[in-house]
Amino acid sequence: MSNLRVLIVDDDTSTRKVLRRWLTRALDVDVSEAADGLEAFEQITEQAADLVITDIHMPLLNGLELVSLVRDDPELADTEIIAMSVDSSQTLVTELVKMGVLDFIVKPLLEDQVIHRLEGVIRTLTEKRAKRNNSSTLPKVLVADRDANFREFARTALKGLFHCEVAKNAGELLVGSIRHKPPLILVSPALPGFRLEFLLKKLRLGDSHAPTHVYLLTSDAGDQPDGLQRVSGTVMRTFVPAAFRAEVCGVMNGVLPRKLDGSPFSMLRQEMPGAIRLVLGTLTGTDPHEKPEPEDEPLFGIFGAISLNSTSDDLRIEANIAAEETMIREFARVMLDLPEEEVDTEIAESTLQEILNMYGGRIKSLCDQKRIDLTLHLPEIGRAESAVTDEATLDVKWYFEWGEGHLFKIRLRVFAASS
Repeated sequence: MSNLRVLIVDDDTSTRKVLRRWLTRALDVDVSEAADGLEAFEQITEQAADLVITDIHMPLLNGLELVSLVRDDPELADTEIIAMSVDSSQTLVTELVKMGVLDFIVKPLLEDQVIHRLEGVIRTLTEKRAKRNNSSTLPKVLVADRDANFREFARTALKGLFHCEVAKNAGELLVGSIRHKPPLILVSPALPGFRLEFLLKKLRLGDSHAPTHVYLLTSDAGDQPDGLQRVSGTVMRTFVPAAFRAEVCGVMNGVLPRKLDGSPFSMLRQEMPGAIRLVLGTLTGTDPHEKPEPEDEPLFGIFGAISLNSTSDDLRIEANIAAEETMIREFARVMLDLPEEEVDTEIAESTLQEILNMYGGRIKSLCDQKRIDLTLHLPEIGRAESAVTDEATLDVKWYFEWGEGHLFKIRLRVFAASS
């Protein structure tokens, strides 16, 4: 067994049983059930699920409320969610995409469709689990503190963002710094073993061959212990998870160069094709397919761009969607169920804007899960792709075919300043 755990949530017993039978027969997963959102949330807080497939309309705690609870819990950051409902309205789909669901399936369920959609999802989750289990892909942090409760708190609070090693005394700290070579060490001034100044000398601060940065854990912002001149700065020693993560993330942004591979930004390359497939598919009830880059790229007459920026202006994410205007008109006609003669340029452009709003919302949701603070801006619609003069850290293009010969070009770029 892959040991991937799938939780089916639906107040209809027959739907749960049918889905369980389909999944266990066709896919290598462990399946459990819950009759409503409250029971589901109780289950996954006791035993994490890799994938939750939930109905939207349920008693006690509905699907939207369940998604919100899961997405607001840092301990459940790795849990993916697929929603299902008889309601496929644009309002619902937009809300689900912004909340970060992985996919949306319209009821009534069809076995071939469900299995086809889930095969790719299970394959992706298996690959992500393998990467998570390989802790070397995460930046390393060594936390040295005499308090066992704080050491365990640090492990839990930083889980998923960093590979956190701990030390309870100076000896373990010195051994850990040599063995793990962490780029960041957080050390309590009251660590047993050596005087702080002597310990900092042993860590060889300032040596070009030892790029470790040491920050002191302080209980008070005004606390300036002896030896401060030998450290890079201070980090607040707090038991508030969100505050501690924010402190460490802020420090690590200054310690590590912004690299896409092996960092939180690599998720964009992995997950954005599925996100645009979800957006395009749920708006029209079809199943867009990713296509290889064409040898002779078609002329894309209409495009839209949406951007997300950090407050410090050192990170910007741009998403572009381009297509022929006739294709956008056809897409709008199907999405809005209008006669062909009623779909004019204004409607076509507003349709593209809606796609970008949903796509931008999904990008922001993914970044929020990784605690990357970005502001989402309104889409821009134009007639030619905007010229970008600066070099992108990540520049990826995908092509999606919707219907016969209807091609979308999607381009995702991340501009990140190196530290």
